[in-house]
Amino acid sequence: MLFCQTVQTVEDALDNQFTPSEMDMNWDTLTDQNDGEVPNLTTQRQMVITDAPEMLTIMLQRNNPFTGEKDNGRVSFEEELDLSSHLSEEAKVS
Repeated sequence: MLFCQTVQTVEDALDNQFTPSEMDMNWDTLTDQNDGEVPNLTTQRQMVITDAPEMLTIMLQRNNPFTGEKDNGRVSFEEELDLSSHLSEEAKVS
């Protein structure tokens, strides 16, 4: 499901969905190994497509999650969608 409250195109919604984000991690288990100091580690996660289908169905979330009101703004899209920037490295090779 793609959230479309702040975007104008399906491509923008995909970019938002597949953008790397920092993970909140609890490093307490590593403090014992580091003389009680919390290690300075950062972690990111990113969703990727491992196997792109020939036909893709996209569901747009167009309701405001806080008020439930429908967003009547337009979301444009092309007939063909280029997913290459969202593919995993393995999927790009095959």
